[in-house]
Amino acid sequence: MFKHLRDQLSGIIRAAVETTAPGMSVPVLIDTPVHKDHGDLSCNIAMQLTKMLKRNPMEIAEGLRLQMLELIAASPLKGKVVAVDVFRPGFINFRLSPAPTAKD
Repeated sequence: MFKHLRDQLSGIIRAAVETTAPGMSVPVLIDTPVHKDHGDLSCNIAMQLTKMLKRNPMEIAEGLRLQMLELIAASPLKGKVVAVDVFRPGFINFRLSPAPTAKD
């Protein structure tokens, strides 16, 4: 159940990266944030792209966050991912709805 949600989220992250940094391939790592109040899942993709794009990771993260919000709204994750936030130094964190459905 949770793996399927992670796989879908990983696809959203890859799509946002492709829009923001076309042709750049970086591994998508989804983890649990150290600080539980920062969300349920976390990704450091913006920090991975920093050197390649020569931009501040917070700036990259915010751009990716906006892309992800649009992609999530048009995907099966709509309603399952209830918030996407950026935390220093460039983490993108996701808050999930309290009770994912059995289809996840």
